[in-house]
Amino acid sequence: MPSIILGTGASEAIPCIYCQCQICENARNLGGKDIRTRSDFLINETSIIDFSPDLFLQSQKNGITLRKLKNIFITHFHDDHVNVYEMAVRGSGRPKLESLVNIYGSPQALKHIAKVMSLLKDHTNKNPTNFFSKHSLIPLEPYCEVSIDDLKVTPILSSHYGYGINEIGYNYLITDGDNLTFLYAVDTGWYQDETWEFLKNLNKQLDYAVMECTYGDQFLPPYQEGHFNFTNLIEAIKKMASIGLITKATPIYLTHICHLHSKTHTETENMLKDSEWNIKVAYDGMIVG
Repeated sequence: MPSIILGTGASEAIPCIYCQCQICENARNLGGKDIRTRSDFLINETSIIDFSPDLFLQSQKNGITLRKLKNIFITHFHDDHVNVYEMAVRGSGRPKLESLVNIYGSPQALKHIAKVMSLLKDHTNKNPTNFFSKHSLIPLEPYCEVSIDDLKVTPILSSHYGYGINEIGYNYLITDGDNLTFLYAVDTGWYQDETWEFLKNLNKQLDYAVMECTYGDQFLPPYQEGHFNFTNLIEAIKKMASIGLITKATPIYLTHICHLHSKTHTETENMLKDSEWNIKVAYDGMIVG
């Protein structure tokens, strides 16, 4: 099964349900690639990065089920990346699913997921149903590679903070079953020095990268933490090339794009078509790898 960028929007998606800006109105009128649901990435039929609140719609649009899902890799605990209730719906599947789903992430993110799980029960019942009895929370340490099924997974620290106390979001370096190595960098911002040093010492070249460009053509200070715009993203791409992580031919898929970016999907493609880098504007349902 190919890898699929299921969602390419930021926290409010496009069109935002409360918004009448030009970008959101255009998406309502034209649909297509300008519709951006909340970001997540299906590695294969057993593994996914993040668990978007739009996953039901994404599964319907892409004609997939998650019955074989075994591994969920959480980048950070923000509500556009983790929908704990949707995890509970797994118990409604028929035939009944008895296999375990492992949820991986930072200790801080998993602590908050566990807290939400503890709230999703019938508190008036003396013996409420545990909707998450088939889910296991497994913390991962940054910069430590683990083998999970046919994947080799290394979480690295971003500069994006989640809701948890001292929770710094994870990006993921993954080598998949086809021996393709990719970086999933959502949410990101300019990396900390220790992350750049780790990437420099990898001595490995990526086959592709999926990277956020949340603010697009909006201004951000240079080397801003938290999120990228185009300017800071290009600086990060240059830095990645300088340490041998990518070349000018390496595909870079842009995702996690918010409605504050002032251009449509097609306009963004046209803006980037003369770039010296192999940048592709991702859209919901795009197949990569």
